[in-house]
Amino acid sequence: MGIFIAIVLLVIGLGIVAVIIDGKEKKRKIQALNDIPDFEPSIFFVGASSIESTCPHIAIAIDPKREKFATTKNGEVAKVYPFSSVLSVEIVKNGESLQKTNRGSQAAGAVVGAVLLGPIGLLLGGVTGSKRSVEKVKKLSLSIFTKNLENPLIEICFLDSKNGHSPDSSIVKGAVEDLNNWYGRFQAVVSAGAH
Repeated sequence: MGIFIAIVLLVIGLGIVAVIIDGKEKKRKIQALNDIPDFEPSIFFVGASSIESTCPHIAIAIDPKREKFATTKNGEVAKVYPFSSVLSVEIVKNGESLQKTNRGSQAAGAVVGAVLLGPIGLLLGGVTGSKRSVEKVKKLSLSIFTKNLENPLIEICFLDSKNGHSPDSSIVKGAVEDLNNWYGRFQAVVSAGAH
């Protein structure tokens, strides 16, 4: 019984340490974005992070006045992009594109909440007899395609989980809300960059 309690306390302790380290890392990334010369961001997001995450933990910020956005990830110098460098933005769920806005088309389409949580056919697998299988949401991300020839894709993860979550879970709903907001922002960026 004593060993079990020690293991439980160790796991709890490691979890607390991980949360503290993650919080400090988020602050460090936000500070790196705030320290960029001639860049005054007013909107920030630090991508999903977990031990099992496959996404790079990118932080992103937007400076609407100067029509620029910037990204940074662990150990890298922040990169600044003018709005005009954005070619398209895309919502991706479990590796499949759900929604895309291109500079040329300007087709806005439905928000991911309606796409992801609305039409039941998109979320459910096959329906056989009285059984139905629900596809778990493992990854939700925003793909930003730019004119940068070396690194044209910026992927911001809003959810990254090895085992996935039910589409109606609070974790997925929170990620969808954040993703909707950032997709809308980058639709505006694509529109601003086209002028």
